[in-house]
Amino acid sequence: MRVLGLALVLLSPALLGQSPVDHKKVIARLSSEADAFERSAYRIMGREKLVQIVPDGVRVGRSLRGTMVRLPGYSREIVSEYGFVSIDARGGSLREIRRILTIDGQRWNKESRSLKTLAREMMAADDKTKIRSLEKMEDFGLTGFVSDLGQLILLFSRGGTARYEILYERPDADGTLIFTYQQIDGAEGVTVYGETDVPVRQRMRGRIWVQQDTLSPMRISFDSTREYERETVIDRSTIEYAPSKFGTLLPLRVKHEQFLNGILLVTDNYDYTGWSQILPSSSRTK
Repeated sequence: MRVLGLALVLLSPALLGQSPVDHKKVIARLSSEADAFERSAYRIMGREKLVQIVPDGVRVGRSLRGTMVRLPGYSREIVSEYGFVSIDARGGSLREIRRILTIDGQRWNKESRSLKTLAREMMAADDKTKIRSLEKMEDFGLTGFVSDLGQLILLFSRGGTARYEILYERPDADGTLIFTYQQIDGAEGVTVYGETDVPVRQRMRGRIWVQQDTLSPMRISFDSTREYERETVIDRSTIEYAPSKFGTLLPLRVKHEQFLNGILLVTDNYDYTGWSQILPSSSRTK
């Protein structure tokens, strides 16, 4: 089975339930960090390194004798210039954009569009444009591609507190507090492209890790489970954030895994470095 693309439409949740810390303060901190990200992220550019790992035996091919054989695994590394475009559209205010720099350590020699050109395309993006974008990433040798993870924190922007039920779960081993969230209202937040003629939309669910002392969100995850040709497909993604000198949290790393009937098909590890400001605070992307 070919691994297929995911993209997110981000909505705003509510934070409900009991926890060892003041729930209202947790809500306030999440909202504050999300709003700061929305205000600032489009002005900042960094470098993204994606390492995709496909395990041995999950791909099947045909031998010279015509018999079906399990193929060895492989890994692929893609380094890109990475940033966000402000679109302020229904379903989310930011979309991620990237420009390929190297593939497996080799410079990408084909003519590459600027981030500004890519930003204009994303501002006018519809489902067909999204599908084409994901297919282009597969042309680089990737086994599927997952997008729009870096801005998952926007779930909590603009004070939208009615669409999600978020409950305290437990403390984690690293001292953070874990909350679960489940979308209960509003348009679906996850869109799966490529498995069917019509994109599949699902509601959001996952976990949030916050620091006990500062209540700053450290990690946010989401899970997607669906049926494809009578088989169960599960996607699990976790986004880790870190403070930046720009006064906002920014993505540090992302891990995405996809399973088919409990078998790991692919792992995507994203790392983000070299953040720099490309627009002054008063600017707005056009």
